[in-house]
Amino acid sequence: MKGFEADNAAIFRRLVSAVTDAYYTAPEVVARVEALADAAPREASVHFDDALLASVIRTQSGKYRS
Repeated sequence: MKGFEADNAAIFRRLVSAVTDAYYTAPEVVARVEALADAAPREASVHFDDALLASVIRTQSGKYRS
């Protein structure tokens, strides 16, 4: 494989990119990555304010009204 990579660098890069894209867009892999991310501990964000979120939910701000 190292020889192919050395002799065909551009093709090898495209091949690795295609295989990586195919793997990480497979529904099973997407579901597993999302599950792992959801299970991870959350860090508090300095940009997130629970009080503002509560206000948006309470008043339904941003909700489309016809």
